[in-house]
Amino acid sequence: MKRAIRESADKTIAVKKQAKRKPWIKPETFEMIEKKRQCKRDSEEYNDLKTTVRTKFCVNRKMLRYTKKIFTMAAVRHIEFVVT
Repeated sequence: MKRAIRESADKTIAVKKQAKRKPWIKPETFEMIEKKRQCKRDSEEYNDLKTTVRTKFCVNRKMLRYTKKIFTMAAVRHIEFVVT
């Protein structure tokens, strides 16, 4: 019976998918995003984290692009090395 309930629940209840982590974004940024997701929408903590995350992304947008570009170039070099 327990197995039948579990199977039924697995089929009907949606599983929360883990967001793909971008390797070029710092872990502390993901931690702030996760904290923000767990807060209630209209709480003061949520608004503070929302502002902090947005500010961090706006200020570091060029840095994020640069870091992503370096990460991508390193991955391409690695693939080229493995293939040749």
